[in-house]
Amino acid sequence: MLIINTMPALRVIKWVDDFVFIKPPDSAITLKDIHQATEVLGFPWHPVKQSDFDSKVTYLGFIWDLHAMTVKLPDSKREAFSLRASAFLSSSPRSLKEVRETCGALQHVASMARDLAPFLAEFFTFMKAWESKEPYHRLHVPAQVQDEAKVWVRALRHEMVRSIAMPSKEFPHVLYVDASTTWGVGVTCDDRWAAWMLLSGWDADGRGIGWAEAAALELCVRQAVAMSASDCVLRIFSDNKGVIGAFREGRSRGRSANSIMRSLIAFAMQHHLDVRVTYVATDPPFDPSFMPHGDIKWYQKQLREEDKARYPRTRRQGAASLAGNKSGRHPTPTHRAPRRGSSSSSSSSSSSSSHPAALQQSSISKSLSASALTSLALVGRPQPLKTIKTSKPSSIGKKPLARDRIMSMAPISGDNPGLKTTSGFDFDPQGCHWHAVHQILASSLEASTRANYGAGIDHFVDFCNESGIAHQHRYPVSQSLLLAFVAHLSDNVRASTLSNYITGIATWHRTWNQPFERGEAVGLALRALSKSGPPKLPPRPPVTPEELMAVFRVLDVAGNAHHAAVWACALVSWWSMCRLGETTTANLSPQADRNVMRSHFRGFSTDDSGHRMAAFWLPWTKTTKVQGLDKFVADCGGALNPVFALRHHFRLSPHVPELAGITSLFAFRERADKPLLPLTKKSFLETFNSALSAAGRGSHVGHSFRIGGATIHWRAGVPLDTIKLMGVLEVRLRTSVPP
Repeated sequence: MLIINTMPALRVIKWVDDFVFIKPPDSAITLKDIHQATEVLGFPWHPVKQSDFDSKVTYLGFIWDLHAMTVKLPDSKREAFSLRASAFLSSSPRSLKEVRETCGALQHVASMARDLAPFLAEFFTFMKAWESKEPYHRLHVPAQVQDEAKVWVRALRHEMVRSIAMPSKEFPHVLYVDASTTWGVGVTCDDRWAAWMLLSGWDADGRGIGWAEAAALELCVRQAVAMSASDCVLRIFSDNKGVIGAFREGRSRGRSANSIMRSLIAFAMQHHLDVRVTYVATDPPFDPSFMPHGDIKWYQKQLREEDKARYPRTRRQGAASLAGNKSGRHPTPTHRAPRRGSSSSSSSSSSSSSHPAALQQSSISKSLSASALTSLALVGRPQPLKTIKTSKPSSIGKKPLARDRIMSMAPISGDNPGLKTTSGFDFDPQGCHWHAVHQILASSLEASTRANYGAGIDHFVDFCNESGIAHQHRYPVSQSLLLAFVAHLSDNVRASTLSNYITGIATWHRTWNQPFERGEAVGLALRALSKSGPPKLPPRPPVTPEELMAVFRVLDVAGNAHHAAVWACALVSWWSMCRLGETTTANLSPQADRNVMRSHFRGFSTDDSGHRMAAFWLPWTKTTKVQGLDKFVADCGGALNPVFALRHHFRLSPHVPELAGITSLFAFRERADKPLLPLTKKSFLETFNSALSAAGRGSHVGHSFRIGGATIHWRAGVPLDTIKLMGVLEVRLRTSVPP
């Protein structure tokens, strides 16, 4: 205010601790006059970071030419930043500090060179890799980051100058864009519209709704240029906040969407367009009749129709504990004692059709075409446990896979594990009994458990090799050797991880019928390490109702059988507090004695209180093992209703009743001419997390569903003891979770 009052010809712009003074060309005011006027305030003006009035000034680390209307990166910074980017041209390991510094430097350049912003996406993805690592780890540079580094090094070789001139006019037409995974991409301009249908296979290679919305934005800009848009402000309205945010930032976390950002931003700069994308609510400007399927309103309409029809009352199949149903709380799914036997259920089939049409722009690739569903079933039967070949262990040569180490590498110093009596008599010289024993011991461990234990075995073998301990002196493992192993890894590995390693080594010995004794000293070392060793990772966050709704808005639950299966599995796993390994499959060959099948589905029913529910039997769980467990989910109404989601999934992916025993519960049909595919854990998490990413949210691991289900029941007032019983788990709820 002092400057404005004493020097009315000046204009003052403040940015944090920086001040910009602008004066008319004919003004005689100098920087010295400003210093004198503010001297009474005691302002500590920086002795170097200042420049007198001129048409060319340095501000925020850039050189601004107000007459030429350009901004330039100083050559000294350009050369320094080029050197930093050059360090990422190879796969050599880099530290988190190096990645952060390089990302910060290049992001500074991208603030004036917007066309380079999309080439930062892989750098930031690489930086996120340390979220699951220790900050002091050094990681190899991925090929995608190397490709981006090449672009930056090439750009920084030359003078970095960009125009800051504003467009001379505004485009006179109003533009809207939208995309639907069920139908395709649409653009409206005043009273005119254009639409492109997505082709079969469009959602391959990581493409999803975020890519489709970004494609709609690029099509809109290209359409505007075809209508003579040039050197102007282009205003576009979209209902996808994720794409709007990505465009403003100049990059997208999704690789397919980011490739569109690269071409879109370059195209807009080529035609000197100032593209301004504004958020608009979902309903306008499109007529909902254009998209009757795939949106929330359609799904909610189906929910209301379901409420009109009561499920037929059947024999009560188990008790359910419903918490706070009259008070608006979510009803509580529960379970009962394990019960053998099952009853299959049938569901009505539905069909839909569409007419695929090719898109006209090269930036849009093939995509989805829905077809009529037929009752094709999953081909194949569950396979019995395969024979695991054992071999003499070796400390050299190619290592077996982690999941195979515990069974293929023997912790013995002799030539044969053998079976002997207490007197030492070898009663099985041919190994016939040992082969059967080994098969039984092999089947006691899950593949994932064998893989986890294999990591500890690998670290132990590497430690022995590095320490020069010959194979014949390692086994059975002594307490002294275990203590040395713990001390060797204590600087980089948490106590809990080391404890798992030792458990794996112990199981390894017992699997080969070898003695193992951990000893009290090892326990003391682990307790000491838990206090002074590397800190624990933060607790896994729960999947929240808000995140489920965000996923629902992205997925095409109404018309896409795969999305409907993912949605039903997410709700059932969440409400019933199941592990994803219990509701999904590990691979495309499900086993009826381990995976929940359509034949394990008990059916839909209504209890004596009028509550509708769905029941299914888990043939195997981590806690009950082969005894299995019955699970229930209750009809809670609304979009998060697991019962309706399950019924809807069965409609889109019906099965042949005779094949219910070999068809997994959440198997889905990609196309009418294809059999039902099991929903694997990997496929489920990829689809769910991709939807979260498109909604601008972080990803989750499988256990987050179990935690989220326990949390929502706890918030609904369900006692912790009941939650433990329902989920067969130890509950350690975090009261700091935001409401």
